[in-house]
Amino acid sequence: MVNKEVRYVATHPGPSVELEVVDDKSHSFLISTPVISRELLLDAYEMIHINLEPLRKCARLTTIDLSKNCLKSIDLSPLSSCKNLELLNLGINQFSQIDLSPLSDCTQLHFLSLSENQFSQIDLSPLASCRKLKYLFLGYNRYTQIDLSPLASCSGLEILELTKNQFSQIDLSPLSDCTQLHILSLSENQFSQIDLSPLKSCRELQNLDLEYNKLTQIDLKALSSCSELKILELTGNHLNDFVLALLTRNKNLQEIYIGDNNLSQIDISLIFCFSSLNRFWISNEDGEAPEVFYLFKPSWIPDIEEKWFQRLEWESIPSIIKNNGWKELSKQLVTKMRSLGHLNKLFLQGELLTQLELGQFRILDADISEVIQTLPATSDIHIIKRELRRMIIPLLQTQIEQRGPTHLIDVDDITKDEGARLLAPILKSRKREYEQTYILKQNITVDNQVEIIYDFTPLYFTAHGYGIILKLAETDLLLKRQGLQATEDQFEKIQEILIQHNIEVSVSDTYLPFVTSFSEAMSYYLLDLNWELTLNDRFVNVFFETYIKQ
Repeated sequence: MVNKEVRYVATHPGPSVELEVVDDKSHSFLISTPVISRELLLDAYEMIHINLEPLRKCARLTTIDLSKNCLKSIDLSPLSSCKNLELLNLGINQFSQIDLSPLSDCTQLHFLSLSENQFSQIDLSPLASCRKLKYLFLGYNRYTQIDLSPLASCSGLEILELTKNQFSQIDLSPLSDCTQLHILSLSENQFSQIDLSPLKSCRELQNLDLEYNKLTQIDLKALSSCSELKILELTGNHLNDFVLALLTRNKNLQEIYIGDNNLSQIDISLIFCFSSLNRFWISNEDGEAPEVFYLFKPSWIPDIEEKWFQRLEWESIPSIIKNNGWKELSKQLVTKMRSLGHLNKLFLQGELLTQLELGQFRILDADISEVIQTLPATSDIHIIKRELRRMIIPLLQTQIEQRGPTHLIDVDDITKDEGARLLAPILKSRKREYEQTYILKQNITVDNQVEIIYDFTPLYFTAHGYGIILKLAETDLLLKRQGLQATEDQFEKIQEILIQHNIEVSVSDTYLPFVTSFSEAMSYYLLDLNWELTLNDRFVNVFFETYIKQ
């Protein structure tokens, strides 16, 4: 009997096991590893066969890497004894089928790669027991269909990679339970349509890749709930429409790739809503880009690198009125506003009012498209401003009398003309708010320790408190990206400042109803006005998200 060559991947004075291996030159040898080993790293060994049976004795094993070999089949049964297995990498082999059943006993598994093989089908049901699974790589295979329902049990899943398969349809519903999902890659498949609505629950989604499919249309509405979305990749599809306005709530959106589609026009009228955007790729490979539509040059412009954006010859609203009159711009504004949801209408008319130096009227929670239509067709901006102000005041009066908000309104300015009739209802509203102003006190658990947090959001949603919050922000006691929350130490310092200014604010450990009525759109609009202060590092305001569900 010829003794086989033994190769040692690790040494230890205790007992070892030996795995039978055959390489791509038909050489047979043994791999020796200590029984107490935690890692079995056999990547790039040029193996065509390996017998894992001896691993039944390796109960401490946490990592198995068999990637970059030439394996066509494998029996994973012995892994049912590896209860502590955390990582299994079978990528870059030649598997066409595999039974994952033994992995149902590997409840600590958090990484599984089957990418770059020749699978055409796979049963993921054993993964329902792998509740700690975080990373699942299934890309670069030949799948035409897949059932993701077992992944509903993997609520901590962070990366799901299905790139370069042959899917023409997929049900993403199970992913609604994967609330920690960060990256979903579905690029280089054959999707002509896809329902993204299950992703509404994936609040931490950062990267959605749908490049190089056959999508003719896509509804991005569900992504508005994905507050941490950074990158949206849609290059190389057959899209003939892309509605940027559906993404205005994605404050963290940094990169959009929409080139090489069938777009004849792209509307960037609400581009000023995208505070973090720095890449917006719309060109085709040959350098051609769709027609870019916009209404006016916004007062704030994101720092987008692309040349097409840098070359835009756009004008501010006052400049357009002066050079071309109000008539044509008003038609475009009304047409655009009719196509928008309420929040985006508030964004658009808020920008209009800002450029016309009527920013205090941004608090009006109503559609002013009819007002815009009735303004005189003149190039005299002073007439436009005066008439717009005159027509908005009755609408604002109705809002205030119906317990609507009075934020932003400058009492000294508003009383100079017809707005004088607003003084009494404004003061009444603000007195009512002042009497019930409060800060929310909560106990939260961080790293198994209870901390006291003070949430200033209820204060922000009062006209008086809004001003206080902005002044506190100047002191750096209320920090950016904390969602208007403060620690106990910060609160004590803030309280000292409030006392010095004779400001009394009660503290409550329960949510109290607002005495002022806000639509959900106006609530978000107010938060958006100072988003770096009002939203946390996950781009949400915890108080607001909880309050609107009550």
